[in-house]
Amino acid sequence: MMLDITPKCKIAEVIEAYPQLQEKIIALAPAFKKLQNPLLRKTVARITSLSQAAKVGELNLLDFVNELRSQVGQAPLQTDMAEKSSDEPPFWFKTGTIVKTIEARPMLERGEHPLSLVLQEIQTIEAGQILELITNFLPAPLIDKVESKEYHSWTLRKSAEEFRTFFTPKEARWKVTSKSSA
Repeated sequence: MMLDITPKCKIAEVIEAYPQLQEKIIALAPAFKKLQNPLLRKTVARITSLSQAAKVGELNLLDFVNELRSQVGQAPLQTDMAEKSSDEPPFWFKTGTIVKTIEARPMLERGEHPLSLVLQEIQTIEAGQILELITNFLPAPLIDKVESKEYHSWTLRKSAEEFRTFFTPKEARWKVTSKSSA
């Protein structure tokens, strides 16, 4: 059965169905050169969708997906999938409220994924506090996972090799878990 390449496909699924696309993905998004490392290919590619890869590689999602589709003889998608991003800090961001920083670049260089550490550390962050994560690429799958746990996120790109992602609990999370006698 042929895999229909869509933005929701995981990189690992695409490479498994079409091994020749690994080099094309790396060529289009050099940040994914790490896919050549078998350990990272097992972890990162398994959880990263093409949509997330496009964000990481700063690519137009529709162009990225359609380029991969054309390489395997699939018709182009017509939908406009452009996503908005903002350089403006969100309402909840205040530098004085950063209480923890995780410098994940050394971990990533060793082939380790910081997800479990981030998930552990965000449990200690209270409403109004921020956890900062420093990486050398946009950690889109990690961001999606943390956001699914009722956290806000915002990423500031400091340079081509430095991304600072900030997490804070959503207010609803604290209303549900805290017992107040209002």
